[in-house]
Amino acid sequence: MPVPLAGAPLVPPIKVVVVADAAALGGIGPSQAVTAALQRATDALADAGYEIVDESTPGFTRAFELWFEMFIPEFRRFSQHDSERDGDEGFRTALRFLLENAPDRGVDAHLRALAERTRLMREWNIFLAHTPLVLTPVCTALPYAPGFDVESAQRTMQTWRESATMMAVPVLGLPAMAVPTGTAEGLPMGVQIIGPRFREDLLLAAAEAIEARVPRLTPIDPVW
Repeated sequence: MPVPLAGAPLVPPIKVVVVADAAALGGIGPSQAVTAALQRATDALADAGYEIVDESTPGFTRAFELWFEMFIPEFRRFSQHDSERDGDEGFRTALRFLLENAPDRGVDAHLRALAERTRLMREWNIFLAHTPLVLTPVCTALPYAPGFDVESAQRTMQTWRESATMMAVPVLGLPAMAVPTGTAEGLPMGVQIIGPRFREDLLLAAAEAIEARVPRLTPIDPVW
């Protein structure tokens, strides 16, 4: 895209809103460890001169749901056969659980999802025009143990909801960046910063401000 590396400078202080409410995050709120990581990042940004504001965002839940309504119908039509043929047993099990959570609703539902996506993108673009940075979890739970995705269809949907922003952000077409904040229970922790389209420079600056004020995770322990 013909977009400059650095966008137009914003008049400080740059506003940041923290999204941690379960209703905005796919129905599952942050765990105690993730809440602590968000607070650490919030404090770091405030110390760096950012303005932490209490505002209502459009949320990520509906965009998360649209990921399933948009992607799964296309996957069923164009990729499911090849995936089942080429995947191993674990992959096929995880795929089956995913599809059980996303029933086929037909072409009309798919088209409506595409239209609703446009509305949500507009709402978020309007919001980010006055509050350009959003701080939120990458996942509302601690990092998962191996095998979490082949336990059951119910556990699979819980995992997706805990990771709702991972689907919502690409649906919305917004840039996002994961930033480490330290460790919890021996596991690496981090948060996510989301910003306006083509303003990765704002994300990089905010990430730098957080990283300068939290414990570093290097050197990385190979067990991770």
